[in-house]
Amino acid sequence: MASPKSGKIALCGMLSAVGAALMLASYFPFLTYAIPALSGILLIAAVIEAGSLWALGAYVVTAVLVFFLAEPEAKLLYIVFFGYYPILKGRLDRLRPRPLGYLVKFLVFNAAVFAACGLSILLSDVTPADFGAWGVWGAAALLLLGNAVFRVYDVAVERVAQLYMLRLHPSISRLFRQGGRRG
Repeated sequence: MASPKSGKIALCGMLSAVGAALMLASYFPFLTYAIPALSGILLIAAVIEAGSLWALGAYVVTAVLVFFLAEPEAKLLYIVFFGYYPILKGRLDRLRPRPLGYLVKFLVFNAAVFAACGLSILLSDVTPADFGAWGVWGAAALLLLGNAVFRVYDVAVERVAQLYMLRLHPSISRLFRQGGRRG
């Protein structure tokens, strides 16, 4: 009989492998932003079935694989935000009062945006001065738009988690309870 721990290892390993493999699609230019978000959402299953610490381990494993396999911009997005946000979201949703939870979520998102931009500038030959007058206003407009899109993503992560609980969790949790027994 398999132990519950081996089931968690198997689940997190499979989710990491699928997430890393999915990140290979990031080489298609129109998927650079969508694929890291989708890969991160896979970790909802790890959070629900194994817990946040196991999901964090799966994120680290996936991030290491992604670092070597994915398109540069997509790997940055996954590592800096999309990979860990579905793990963090549940804890942030429990913050009270509710507006505090929203404030912290937006602070996390904006910190990730600034970190990603800073790393992009640091790792490339581009400087903020290269963008001229549009640089400041364009960056402000993109940040504002990014915050609106983040809110949509936050709701999407919540809905995917709800859908997972309704459709997949009963079957997956049954596998964990059986401990891998064959009938």
